[in-house]
Amino acid sequence: MCGVYRGCRYGPHSRRRLGAVCAGLVVSSLCVVGLSRPASAATLAVSNCNDAGPGSLRATVAAANPGDIITFALSPSCDVITLTSGDITIGTNLTIVGPGLNALAVSGDHVSNVFQIGTGVTANISGLTIEDGYAVGGGGGVYVGTIATLTLTDCTVADNVAPTGIQTDVGGPGKGGGIFVEGVLNLNLDPPMNGRSR
Repeated sequence: MCGVYRGCRYGPHSRRRLGAVCAGLVVSSLCVVGLSRPASAATLAVSNCNDAGPGSLRATVAAANPGDIITFALSPSCDVITLTSGDITIGTNLTIVGPGLNALAVSGDHVSNVFQIGTGVTANISGLTIEDGYAVGGGGGVYVGTIATLTLTDCTVADNVAPTGIQTDVGGPGKGGGIFVEGVLNLNLDPPMNGRSR
């Protein structure tokens, strides 16, 4: 499988080379061939739009084991998960499969960034809007840590802010309103991301 959730096609000589050609990647075309899902991996479902607690996205991410897939079965349904207690840190390799970028947004509520991808972690996120993040220094929407890899597919990254004026250890002053990357970022976004440093 290619390291991109969708938007890849195998090249004409892929069987000999074990190579892949990724279509529609803006920043990097890194693909990893031969990765398999761990035997113990599970599919976990987010069941509500609460910031925290059982069934929340935050709790589900925290409970995930390497290779797990997180999906959404929201009851009652909602279209925004608003984070009120800080960003969601992804600390293990996982995949988040949202219901669609027009169906569900995760919002930093203009207080924190939305996701942080921990050092050395490989994360795949699809089918979500990442919005209204705020991070002094960098990565208003998403901060991708050292040696980490994030693949965003069929996502919108919008209205995130990284204000200038305060030097921090995350990105420096005002870098990456939408996404700040210290590792590897694969993008297949439609529409393109927008964010600002100010």
